[in-house]
Amino acid sequence: MNGGILGEKIGRKAVLSLSLLIMGIVSGLIGLLPSCETIGIAAPILLVILRILQGFGASAELGSAIAVAYEYADERTKGRFGALPALDAQVGLLGASLAVTGVTSFGKEFLYDWGWRISFVASFAVVGVGYWIRRNMPETPDFERVTTEAKRRKGFQVFLDLLKLDWRGLAVVAAVYGGYAAISYTFKTSRCPTSHSSRTWRPTSAFSESPWPARRRSSRCRASGLGAGREVSGATAGGRVPLAALAIVTVSPTHATWGVSLLIIGAAVLVVAGVVFDQKDRVGLRIAGAGTPPGARKL
Repeated sequence: MNGGILGEKIGRKAVLSLSLLIMGIVSGLIGLLPSCETIGIAAPILLVILRILQGFGASAELGSAIAVAYEYADERTKGRFGALPALDAQVGLLGASLAVTGVTSFGKEFLYDWGWRISFVASFAVVGVGYWIRRNMPETPDFERVTTEAKRRKGFQVFLDLLKLDWRGLAVVAAVYGGYAAISYTFKTSRCPTSHSSRTWRPTSAFSESPWPARRRSSRCRASGLGAGREVSGATAGGRVPLAALAIVTVSPTHATWGVSLLIIGAAVLVVAGVVFDQKDRVGLRIAGAGTPPGARKL
């Protein structure tokens, strides 16, 4: 969410550059982290701190990338280009899997000794190239058209403007992404045989859904809307619901899973409700744009 607010104030390009620097430098430092044999308990403490910083950088990355891709595209290709950042994330996961396969192919001793550090230290080279590319790209046309007064808003004012201008859109996006994340991460963290199915549809659904929250709002609050609606609701539901599912199974004398099923059904209903209200808003806008009398919108 903080990345989205910064995106409204200093620009999408600057936030993308900053998020890349944070993720790349922190990842490289993880690869250089001394072992427990060298610095004792300080090693895991530093690792946790670096992982938290890495998460701050990652949280601002996808939303800003969607905003940039969406705002650069013309009206006919906004959906296609707005979906590319989510697809790229899946390509990155594939690359990470190949890197792990490479270092593990040399044996466990090589991996545990220093082989695991290779991918992390390589982040320094990747961040150098990526930062050069992002710093040399122009700012998006939509952000350039935002008034100077809007760019000077304080962080809390940006959030208030988001609630004032598009609270309905924020609620719809939060409902859909919150429900989706709850279902996805509950499956991913369970040992249910059907959990493998989530790994099949996850890349496809992410590819198709990413332009949708960008379309829901204007350039004045697009980046903050992506951060508040998508990242906050997804992280909250994706982190809490699997814990609730585990608690339900744990406290049950027979380890029954019917309570988990109710959680998943509730999350699915939340997704459907958000989509229905989104379509209702779109139909209302089309009718209003065609000059239909206001009373007709209630039909």
